[in-house]
Amino acid sequence: MGAVRAALIVAAVMAFFYAVPAASGSPRAYGRELVAQHRLPAETVARYAALATAPQRADGSRERVPWADESLWVGPPQTVGGGRNPYTLVLTVSGVAKAAGDIRTQWRTGWEVRESPVSTREVLMPLAGLSSTVVAAGAEVSLTAIGTPVSFRGERQVAPMLNLVAAHNLDISDVHLQVWSGSAPMIAWPALSASRPALLGLGALCLLGWFCLRRTARPTELSAPAATRPPEPELQELLAHRAASERAPLSNPAPPTQEPDHDHVSRVVSSLRDVLTAGLAVPTELDKTRPGRPRSRRRAL
Repeated sequence: MGAVRAALIVAAVMAFFYAVPAASGSPRAYGRELVAQHRLPAETVARYAALATAPQRADGSRERVPWADESLWVGPPQTVGGGRNPYTLVLTVSGVAKAAGDIRTQWRTGWEVRESPVSTREVLMPLAGLSSTVVAAGAEVSLTAIGTPVSFRGERQVAPMLNLVAAHNLDISDVHLQVWSGSAPMIAWPALSASRPALLGLGALCLLGWFCLRRTARPTELSAPAATRPPEPELQELLAHRAASERAPLSNPAPPTQEPDHDHVSRVVSSLRDVLTAGLAVPTELDKTRPGRPRSRRRAL
């Protein structure tokens, strides 16, 4: 019975282990819904790479590239708002480290908001955290940064925007921009495939069988007669000492009890009855040796 229960436990654990996928196997969710993915064109990535490799002046600043002002990328327009706020931009940059050391990049992301058919408004914000430290020369690097969530009032047309400000020690080869809608869930539950629900059911059945066997085996183990259990050493010693004391003769027998004297009891009871009925009789005797008191004489008025 114990071997069957152990086998059921092992089977349940294995079923749950293979049914639940690893958290690292699923991509991270930066919002409630991924509404758009943009891979920047090759000519835009080439401009970013050329800007990152621009020669550096003595004061640490880079020489101006003729088309640096045109490095701003604007994506296709999309409809936002209507209970789908906020919107978050997630940037992923891939490349190769030029030399051993730190990689630092500066980007700006934002939105081009269409206020009317003829007017637009640009909202650009700096993107922080897109850097890496202690990288070997020639190592492939992939950096990801999350932009500031933005909410829009009412439904309108907007377009994502991206701009490279500066880059150090990175040969940029690929740039991706994702658009997420809604707030990110607190707990990301991985998606289950078609075979995983069956494994979950099998694990639940194994646990149910183990529980049933455990409940049926418990009364049998507890119903063992107490007479078959050997007494403890202390109990054996106490029983032996009691049996020896009962068999041994008494060395100091107690003196026999004396019966009470019935005549003495009857006399006491009779005296108490006379006192209660007649009272104490005390004879009065005069003391003749004591001189008498003189009689007082009264004057006649």
